[in-house]
Amino acid sequence: MAALEQEFHPLNGLRSAYYVCMTERIEDVTSWVRRFLIRLVYFRWQWYSGAAVHDMGIFTDRDVAETVARQKRDETGKAWSVKELPVNGLLPEVPVKYGFYAFPGATADERYRNRQSRLQAVETRDLDDLKALIPKVENLITNARAG
Repeated sequence: MAALEQEFHPLNGLRSAYYVCMTERIEDVTSWVRRFLIRLVYFRWQWYSGAAVHDMGIFTDRDVAETVARQKRDETGKAWSVKELPVNGLLPEVPVKYGFYAFPGATADERYRNRQSRLQAVETRDLDDLKALIPKVENLITNARAG
């Protein structure tokens, strides 16, 4: 039965996949007012909807996804990005940084890779594991103070 399940659900056990999309480059937006407003929103909320976002593919290998995005950027001159997303799960509704996000080949790529968010997505089971550690840590602190 397990082999049959794997046949029908080949992504079971896979934590993440890499979503590749193409967006209009901000440099291609003709109106300077629109560019300004887009940048204002982006720097305030770290979110850019894009004037035209095209879903292009899902990859299970990050290196392949980055290579394809970089090649397509060179070929088309469009902004191609790679975003890590959970498999068989959803991101929380609150805006969070989850995993990897990059624009391979773009001048701003390092900023995307290294950006810091006030919130992070954490799997519930990881939170449950941390909660289970709290009494143990409190006990260690109590014993250290007593000893």
